[in-house]
Amino acid sequence: MSNASRSAELRARLEALKVNKLSFSTLGHASYTWLNETKAVSPFTTPAAASQMFGILSKGETLGQSSQERIAPFIEMLEASENPSATIIELSERNGHAAQLAGQGGGSVEEEPITVFHITERMRPILQPIVERYEEAQAEVERIREQFDAARTEASTLLNMLKAAGAVERKVYKPQKKMPQKQSKGSHVSEETALRILEQIKGYVASSPPALEDVPGSFTRPEIERGLGLHHSQVGAAVERLRDMGHIRAAGIVKLGNQKANVFAVVG
Repeated sequence: MSNASRSAELRARLEALKVNKLSFSTLGHASYTWLNETKAVSPFTTPAAASQMFGILSKGETLGQSSQERIAPFIEMLEASENPSATIIELSERNGHAAQLAGQGGGSVEEEPITVFHITERMRPILQPIVERYEEAQAEVERIREQFDAARTEASTLLNMLKAAGAVERKVYKPQKKMPQKQSKGSHVSEETALRILEQIKGYVASSPPALEDVPGSFTRPEIERGLGLHHSQVGAAVERLRDMGHIRAAGIVKLGNQKANVFAVVG
């Protein structure tokens, strides 16, 4: 039996179960749960991948052999169930996914990106192998993405545990000696002004949480600019002057949104 004929048969059997009121997403989560628990065949890589395949099948398009092999035993299980809809809902909720109706925030194309290939019978012998290879490659992408995300999460958790135990030293960026440079107009502050800003900074850090938890009195220039209502050029010049005078030191780097910011700390 060809892939097109097999897909048409699976679609007819799915429609006969009268579960078309449930969303593709609910079907996907249910089949993902069932295959992972029973290991009837190799499970889908993600619930989203399963949802895509049910969407393609429901659109009357041809599935690749690997997707057919995953969906067929799931349909067989539903055919043996006294209440297929209830079974699907129970499996979907077991996966942490609230059941949704088609067209009501779960079964629509807008929620799950469904790729539908419109292939004429004349072109099917040429394009169908490409479609099947694409599905296999996409499944591999999903599998590797899952592994990467899991590994990154584990690495981050372990690193935080090491930091909490004091086994990882925070990298401190020491100021490099710079050649004397003439300050541009508008960025110069006198020693008196710098010391006045230092007192304001001390007052700010005394009443605010430190930028680095383990460095008391630490702050970033953007914080000081907002907290004291000073212009960034004035704060920048004052910080540089106070560093040269030994009142402020570099303490590290933090991430603010998509950007990194230098962290400074008041000395003494």
